[in-house]
Amino acid sequence: MTTDQPKPRIPWYRTPLDRDTLAALNQRSDWRGLLQTGGYLGLLAVTAAAAWVAAGRQLWPAVLLALFLHGTFVAFLLNGFHELCHSSVFKTKFLNTFFLYLFSFLGWTNPILFWTSHVEHHKYTLHPPHDLEVVQPVKLTLDAFLKSAAVNPWGFYARLKSTIRLSLGKLEGEWENALFPESAVEKRRRLFNWARVLLVGHALIIHLSQEHGITGARLTQIPDPCAANLVHIAFDQGTGIEIIIGHNVVPRCSMMIALSEGPGASDNALRTSSSVTPGMIFRRSASLSG
Repeated sequence: MTTDQPKPRIPWYRTPLDRDTLAALNQRSDWRGLLQTGGYLGLLAVTAAAAWVAAGRQLWPAVLLALFLHGTFVAFLLNGFHELCHSSVFKTKFLNTFFLYLFSFLGWTNPILFWTSHVEHHKYTLHPPHDLEVVQPVKLTLDAFLKSAAVNPWGFYARLKSTIRLSLGKLEGEWENALFPESAVEKRRRLFNWARVLLVGHALIIHLSQEHGITGARLTQIPDPCAANLVHIAFDQGTGIEIIIGHNVVPRCSMMIALSEGPGASDNALRTSSSVTPGMIFRRSASLSG
């Protein structure tokens, strides 16, 4: 397909429907949109948190169940992304745009690429070369199903590879070059910049998670609290000893096990019973605050 090719007018069948009925069917609501979108994002958050907590406690059957549920819900990011691209979710444009880019970030999708392609797809559905978003025939095979039914590393690799390519300003294939010709400078800029946002944004999340110790990475096994060279100190929130850790969960803890230098030492290895999974330590400092 080239940009100078004449585009045919497709004689689509139009269902008889008066304008008032169509307008009533297409009504949008911010409150209903927030309820549906917020409920969906809540399911993602709950199942992700359940998997993280279960992994910290080494409850592996619960981890697998939580991951299965989380992955099942994540698969529907594409559906929400599609409707948000059509601006059919919220009445307010800002809300629709905000959640479109949030869903795009979570799902590693590029709304600029998708919408530019999807507009042509709706105008020339299954009429190549003017629609190359869906190309027939599509073969359904058991092998393809099994690769994507539960865990799909191939799909993630393809998505990551495509995102990296676009972040470098490289188009690939007849369809992308037809959608984004050299004359579409601004559209190309937005396409490439969003790919860069995806890469930098997710890299920052990984970095900050590791930096603040919330990835659940096991550093070492804590020895028996009764062993030599360990001090076991029990205290409550009123004792004035504050444990500073990287979690956003319970900044004051009910128990501390430190090295023999004691709680006043700086940069000791601390174990906190209410915030850190047993068997994990984080290098942090303790200070007397009262």
